[in-house]
Amino acid sequence: MPNAPPIAIYHGDISQCRIDGPWQVADDQWLPLGGLIVTSGVTAHLNPFEAQALHKRMQQAIEDVTLAWVREHDLFALRHVPEEIDRSIADPAAKAKIAAWALGKPEADTMPDASPDTARDCCPGEPSDGLCALCRKGLGHA
Repeated sequence: MPNAPPIAIYHGDISQCRIDGPWQVADDQWLPLGGLIVTSGVTAHLNPFEAQALHKRMQQAIEDVTLAWVREHDLFALRHVPEEIDRSIADPAAKAKIAAWALGKPEADTMPDASPDTARDCCPGEPSDGLCALCRKGLGHA
C-alpha cells in the first residue's frame, strides 16, 4: 500500500514530524491515520491518537512562536497589508538586502529606494522602459 497522504509535515533542522491522512471521523472526532517522527537516532511510528496529540502540540507551538515574534517586533503597530506579496517589488528588495549583507554592509544601507510602480519609474535614464544594470541583476537600487 502506498504511503498515506500527509496532513502536515513539520521540519526542524534535524527532526521531522509527519501527520498522515486522510482524516478519519470517529463519533465527532477527526483523527489522522497515524504519524512519523524522525530525529537523531529515532524513527517512531505514531498511532492515530499520538499523531493527533503531536499535531495539536505542533500547531500550538507555531501559534505561540508566531505571536511572540509579533510582540517582539511590535508588528501590531504596523499598518495592515494584504496577504498577497508583489514579488516584482519584494524579490528585488530582498535580493538587495542579501547582496548588501554578503558585502558586510549594515542593514540600514540595504533599504532600496522607494519602490517603483514600473520599470520606467525605476530607471528613468534607461531607454523606453529599460532596466538599469542593478535592476537587471535583481538588486534594485540598494
